Amino acid sequence: MARLLSRATKVNGRRHVGFVPKRARRNNWIAQCGIDAVEFVIAGRYSTSAESAGAALGVDNELYQRLRGSLAKLMVDGFENYRHELNYQLHSIERMNRRKIFFS
Repeated sequence: MARLLSRATKVNGRRHVGFVPKRARRNNWIAQCGIDAVEFVIAGRYSTSAESAGAALGVDNELYQRLRGSLAKLMVDGFENYRHELNYQLHSIERMNRRKIFFS
Protein backbone atom coordinates (compact mmCIF):
# COMPACT_ATOMS: atom_id res chain seq x y z
CA MET A 1 0.00 0.00 0.00
CA ALA A 2 2.84 2.38 0.82
CA ARG A 3 4.52 1.76 -2.52
CA LEU A 4 1.27 2.27 -4.40
CA LEU A 5 0.58 5.53 -2.57
CA SER A 6 4.09 6.79 -3.32
CA ARG A 7 3.34 6.33 -7.05
CA ALA A 8 -0.30 7.49 -7.00
CA THR A 9 -1.47 10.66 -8.68
CA LYS A 10 -4.61 12.69 -8.14
CA VAL A 11 -7.21 13.27 -10.83
CA ASN A 12 -5.43 16.49 -11.85
CA GLY A 13 -2.17 14.55 -12.40
CA ARG A 14 -0.30 15.87 -9.35
CA ARG A 15 1.38 13.44 -7.01
CA HIS A 16 -0.62 12.48 -3.93
CA VAL A 17 2.22 12.83 -1.42
CA GLY A 18 4.59 14.98 -3.43
CA PHE A 19 7.50 14.10 -5.64
CA VAL A 20 9.15 10.77 -4.87
CA PRO A 21 12.06 10.07 -7.23
CA LYS A 22 11.90 6.75 -9.09
CA ARG A 23 15.21 5.62 -7.60
CA ALA A 24 13.86 6.22 -4.08
CA ARG A 25 10.64 4.25 -4.54
CA ARG A 26 12.34 0.88 -4.10
CA ASN A 27 14.04 1.73 -0.85
CA ASN A 28 13.10 0.31 2.53
CA TRP A 29 11.93 3.67 3.85
CA ILE A 30 8.62 3.33 2.03
CA ALA A 31 7.99 -0.04 3.67
CA GLN A 32 8.92 1.50 7.02
CA CYS A 33 6.34 4.24 6.43
CA GLY A 34 3.72 1.52 6.01
CA ILE A 35 4.80 -0.21 9.20
CA ASP A 36 4.70 3.09 11.10
CA ALA A 37 1.21 3.81 9.77
CA VAL A 38 -0.06 0.41 10.95
CA GLU A 39 1.55 1.08 14.31
CA PHE A 40 -0.28 4.41 14.51
CA VAL A 41 -3.61 2.76 13.70
CA ILE A 42 -3.09 0.10 16.38
CA ALA A 43 -1.39 2.09 19.14
CA GLY A 44 -2.64 5.60 18.39
CA ARG A 45 0.84 7.12 18.18
CA TYR A 46 4.17 6.72 16.41
CA SER A 47 7.02 5.15 18.34
CA THR A 48 9.64 7.33 16.63
CA SER A 49 9.54 10.86 15.33
CA ALA A 50 9.72 11.58 11.62
CA GLU A 51 13.03 13.38 12.12
CA SER A 52 14.79 10.45 13.75
CA ALA A 53 13.26 7.88 11.38
CA GLY A 54 14.07 10.00 8.33
CA ALA A 55 17.65 10.50 9.48
CA ALA A 56 18.09 6.79 10.17
CA LEU A 57 16.69 5.82 6.76
CA GLY A 58 18.42 8.60 4.83
CA VAL A 59 15.31 10.34 3.52
CA ASP A 60 13.89 13.84 3.82
CA ASN A 61 11.92 14.25 7.06
CA GLU A 62 9.07 16.14 5.40
CA LEU A 63 8.58 13.52 2.69
CA TYR A 64 8.72 10.70 5.24
CA GLN A 65 6.18 12.44 7.47
CA ARG A 66 3.86 13.21 4.55
CA LEU A 67 3.81 9.63 3.28
CA ARG A 68 3.48 8.14 6.76
CA GLY A 69 0.67 10.52 7.69
CA SER A 70 -1.23 9.93 4.46
CA LEU A 71 -1.02 6.18 4.92
CA ALA A 72 -2.23 6.41 8.50
CA LYS A 73 -5.20 8.58 7.45
CA LEU A 74 -6.17 6.15 4.72
CA MET A 75 -5.95 3.18 7.08
CA VAL A 76 -7.99 4.89 9.80
CA ASP A 77 -10.64 5.84 7.23
CA GLY A 78 -10.73 2.27 5.94
CA PHE A 79 -11.21 0.82 9.40
CA GLU A 80 -13.92 3.37 10.20
CA ASN A 81 -15.78 2.49 7.00
CA TYR A 82 -15.48 -1.20 7.83
CA ARG A 83 -16.79 -0.58 11.36
CA HIS A 84 -19.78 1.35 10.02
CA GLU A 85 -20.56 -1.42 7.55
CA LEU A 86 -20.42 -4.03 10.33
CA ASN A 87 -22.77 -1.93 12.48
CA TYR A 88 -25.18 -1.57 9.58
CA GLN A 89 -25.18 -5.31 8.96
CA LEU A 90 -25.70 -6.00 12.68
CA HIS A 91 -28.67 -3.64 12.88
CA SER A 92 -30.26 -5.08 9.74
CA ILE A 93 -30.01 -8.60 11.20
CA GLU A 94 -31.52 -7.38 14.47
CA ARG A 95 -34.42 -5.78 12.54
CA MET A 96 -35.04 -9.00 10.63
CA ASN A 97 -35.06 -10.99 13.87
CA ARG A 98 -37.52 -8.56 15.50
CA ARG A 99 -39.85 -8.79 12.51
CA LYS A 100 -39.59 -12.56 12.49
CA ILE A 101 -40.48 -12.71 16.20
CA PHE A 102 -43.29 -10.16 15.82
CA PHE A 103 -44.95 -11.89 12.87
CA SER A 104 -44.61 -15.44 14.17
